[in-house]
Amino acid sequence: MWDDPGLYELENADDPAFDLAFWMEVLRERAPRRVLELACGTGRLTLPLASLGVAEEIVALDRSAPFLERLRSRLPSDGSAIRVVEADMRAPGLDGEAFDLVMISFNSLAYLATREDRMACLRAVRARLAPGGTFAFDLVAPRYDFLSEATQSCPPLRVDADHPAPEYGVARFLRSYTDTYDPATQTLSSTNRYEIHREDGRVEHRIADLDWHIYFPEELELLLEAAGLRVHRAVRRLRPRGLDPTIASPPLARRARLGQRVLDVAGQPVALELLDRGQPLVLVHGVAREVELSIARTPGSSVML
Repeated sequence: MWDDPGLYELENADDPAFDLAFWMEVLRERAPRRVLELACGTGRLTLPLASLGVAEEIVALDRSAPFLERLRSRLPSDGSAIRVVEADMRAPGLDGEAFDLVMISFNSLAYLATREDRMACLRAVRARLAPGGTFAFDLVAPRYDFLSEATQSCPPLRVDADHPAPEYGVARFLRSYTDTYDPATQTLSSTNRYEIHREDGRVEHRIADLDWHIYFPEELELLLEAAGLRVHRAVRRLRPRGLDPTIASPPLARRARLGQRVLDVAGQPVALELLDRGQPLVLVHGVAREVELSIARTPGSSVML
């Protein structure tokens, strides 16, 4: 798990608002009065979403004290709609409170290591939704080619970040990683190697390990149903950032249709809208870091991004 706010912000310094437009549209469309943001981190999304003025209150919750300290240092001094809470999203407290929107961004559900953890979080979310409330989150869609490589005895080393961060005094920030994958637990273990070139000439080398769960669509639907949710609609969407939409790279996924559902069968992202006894809940399932986040509107849908 990330617990270093400085490193986290360096990792995202090239495009810290890459998913902000998506979440802004969620707030504008749903117009929630009260928002609960689980795994809020340093407030990368919390602060700009609060500045929209849509929600009367945003409760920003995270288990990391260093991350929340960074968030608190950035709260406006003239009063704020943001309430900061240090807690675990599996047991967030806030008993008796109800929220019009509960959100979990940036693949954070993947850091719940066990089935019990995942169910505890989903049930906690369900218990804190107001009538007619919305639950929104994003996840990384499984790339079967990458997972296959990660089962090899010597998985490849890839560079996935190389950018300057002058606002942090960094001339060049590089991150490379290797992944190993356990198919039995669906756990992807990433070893990240960092090379940080400071503007004063210092070079810092760091290594950090991160385990995350890879969700598959059918498994995800079952977990949601077990938490009291049912899938109402699924729409395939999204394209990798920077690619011409007319170029299929990777090839477009084949889709298996079940009623109005469109399920991912080739590692491509999908979006699902859920209903819980008539209450709209939104699930966004896509490649959080590598694609533009959006939802396509379909006839009868109340969601448009």
